[in-house]
Amino acid sequence: MGTLERPPSRPTVRGLLAATVDRQTYKNLAYLLLAIPLGFFYATLVGFALVFGLLTFVVGIGVVILFVTLIGVRLVARFERWLANALLGTTLEAPNDRADVEDTWGDLASYLSAVSTWRALGFVQLKFFFTIVAIFLLFGLWTALDLLTTPARYPVGVEFGEMNDQPVIWSIDTMPEAALAVGVGVVLAFVLLTITNVLGYFAKRMAIALLDGPTVEHQTSSVGDDTKPDPDASTDAQASADTHPGPETGISSADP
Repeated sequence: MGTLERPPSRPTVRGLLAATVDRQTYKNLAYLLLAIPLGFFYATLVGFALVFGLLTFVVGIGVVILFVTLIGVRLVARFERWLANALLGTTLEAPNDRADVEDTWGDLASYLSAVSTWRALGFVQLKFFFTIVAIFLLFGLWTALDLLTTPARYPVGVEFGEMNDQPVIWSIDTMPEAALAVGVGVVLAFVLLTITNVLGYFAKRMAIALLDGPTVEHQTSSVGDDTKPDPDASTDAQASADTHPGPETGISSADP
């Protein structure tokens, strides 16, 4: 099961330095970078299947498409649980909230009634948010790397994006400018790695909330009913004790 942890504290100089040597930082970074292709894949495939299934729902084939999509979402959730356990340090377990039924139709319906199916669908939709954020993070890290390598490449121009449809470029022509660019790149890299840990924390919390396995509710209630005390049984036991008293535990007359 997922474990609770304290949210990341306010960044400090020590925290910025620690982020560069912490192995979990680079695991978080790998998770976010993988979110770029995975998020686009999930959004394209699942989004198209849901829209096409709803449009063809009245024809009948849409029902099959929607059901297959939900099964595919559960398979995606299984992969995402493995990925979170490997990179985010979670201990997610597979859900077991599907009802145990004998017939085929009941087994298919259990996928629709399981809460884990809809949680997995919500996770797939929210995954795209980390895709967008990871793109900006990747651009920032690339810029930091570009600044750090300027002493070996100057004169060079480092681009920081666009403003008013014009590229923003820092032209570095001398060694002092290259040294300044290295300093800016170091600070930028420290800040971006700290942001990576913050995003990794939120990704971990989202995985625990939406992918961790719930327990079966009907089994819990049945166990509770079996262990409930029977007032009639306790009354009969008390009457039997009054009618047939047991042996006394005091000193008998045979004792000296």
